[in-house]
Amino acid sequence: MAPVHRRLHEAGYDVAVVNPYRSRKLADAMGHLAKTDAIDARTLALFGEALRPRTTPPPSAAIETLRELAVARGACIAERTALTNRLESSQLRLVVRQLRARISAPQCHIKALQAAIAETTVKDPALDPLFAILTSIPGIGPVAATTMIAELNEFGKCSRTQIAALLGVAPMNWDSGLLRGRRIIEGGRAPLRAVIYMAAVAAIRANPDIKTFYQRL
Repeated sequence: MAPVHRRLHEAGYDVAVVNPYRSRKLADAMGHLAKTDAIDARTLALFGEALRPRTTPPPSAAIETLRELAVARGACIAERTALTNRLESSQLRLVVRQLRARISAPQCHIKALQAAIAETTVKDPALDPLFAILTSIPGIGPVAATTMIAELNEFGKCSRTQIAALLGVAPMNWDSGLLRGRRIIEGGRAPLRAVIYMAAVAAIRANPDIKTFYQRL
């Protein structure tokens, strides 16, 4: 989707990137249970006409590079974890030897990707100071900071409550009539939320202000 977004933007078209779940709910509301290209095109046209979503400029080349590197790093970590779990339950020497050899490959790839991520961040005049600010917060390490920069292009453009909603950590009302339901979190960007969760766990131990806030909650 990113190349199409950039090409349309360069050609002078106003492009709004929206969650496909929202447009799908509109199709359901109109009774379109089937899904075809024609139905999708009509639904998107009606969605844009009715809601007038805000134009979404494409991210910078550095952000796109950082995002691709972060995704690749996450895939390597998932592969290493899966192989390590298999190694722990394997007993045959041949299988153990092969698994250990296979684990070394993603290890090397992770190191190379981390170096590329650091280089991309340092070279960009906009990303380097943002990375420094994020990592200065106790509990936020290099992985969390780079993931936040790559996956949260709205930094500096939205309020803190809007950012919380984008992450999917803002408590939403669940009321009806006299009923005051329990506030819940819903939606948001799951991979980013997972990284923020781990940063919060670390911050509870390392950041006195976050620890006090956590205990109050």
